Amino acid sequence: MSDILLNTSIAALKAKLLTEIVSATVTEVLQICRAARGAGLQEDTSIETAVNTRVQSLASGATIAEMEQLGHAVKQLLQTTVTGATSTDDLQEGTNNLYYTNSRADARVVLGLPDTDSLTEGSANLYYTDARADARVTAGVTGYISIASLKTEVAASADFAAFKSRIAAL
Repeated sequence: MSDILLNTSIAALKAKLLTEIVSATVTEVLQICRAARGAGLQEDTSIETAVNTRVQSLASGATIAEMEQLGHAVKQLLQTTVTGATSTDDLQEGTNNLYYTNSRADARVVLGLPDTDSLTEGSANLYYTDARADARVTAGVTGYISIASLKTEVAASADFAAFKSRIAAL
């Protein structure tokens, strides 16, 4: 019967990696760690212990370049993978880091800012009020035509052409 989960092959790889790590060079330690990760043994206690022992032994006399390789070797065993995850849809939501959703974002906005009455008025962008609008209209018309003179001109004009010429003359 075939070994569906390849357990026999993984066990053989593990045995060989444990044998080789004892006398491995810095470069070989990195290769062994990559092989362990590739076989899914990055969380295997006996592999971790053997790598830890060999890295400690090699680190004392290692150059900076070799220390970098040893660091990469250790990192290979520290990185965990999520089995079967092909996208974030396959990952379970945490308790502190929650997924972004439109409804969650909307709820946060409504909670902190229920309506525009919660906004303070700025110094440049002012709220609309009838009084401000009236003041702007009056300020724009003042100096050109007064409302009183406009009423007088409209009353004195018999037709629109006469009205236009009387306004132009003001």
